[in-house]
Amino acid sequence: MGTQSLTADENLPRVCPDDAPPAKCRLPRYQLNVIAADVADVVQSIGGWLFDRSMAGWDVNVLLASHNDTRPLRILGVRTFELHPTALSIGSAAERAVGLAIAADQLGTDECIDAEIHDALQSGEVEVTLWGDNPFGERATVVQYRLSAAARIFKGCALAAAATSEVPVAPVETLLCSGYRPLDHI
Repeated sequence: MGTQSLTADENLPRVCPDDAPPAKCRLPRYQLNVIAADVADVVQSIGGWLFDRSMAGWDVNVLLASHNDTRPLRILGVRTFELHPTALSIGSAAERAVGLAIAADQLGTDECIDAEIHDALQSGEVEVTLWGDNPFGERATVVQYRLSAAARIFKGCALAAAATSEVPVAPVETLLCSGYRPLDHI
């Protein structure tokens, strides 16, 4: 009696360039887009969480208002882009972000950003995460995210690269979550 050999991802949907052979197709990945003004704030506030998401296979993109030294973010395994209205939808429709994180101090600074956050919250299809002061009140859940040991080490290296190494690496980061949560959510 023979046994059929299958790979675990054989029946999953794939992302393919137009007219590409199946060998050129790949599995879609979770995508997290982060909106922030400052590299040091991102590393200090949510660097460990971003590292863990990146190591879990997520495409993590940090969209910065000022595109200064991005080396600390590269240490964490994330990509950086300059923030402009069209940057909020990085990737194709099949790879649309299922996670959107924003520094609370960035809310109300740009109509396009506010519209994207509003749409994400209304759709219920996107996990919306904030750090900083809670503008959502009871609609947001406060989460204490426990960093992996590797995240703490890489976050420490990223803090040093951002010249904020005097800040200790805490074992948890405080996040405010609202909206949809994927299976591997916080």
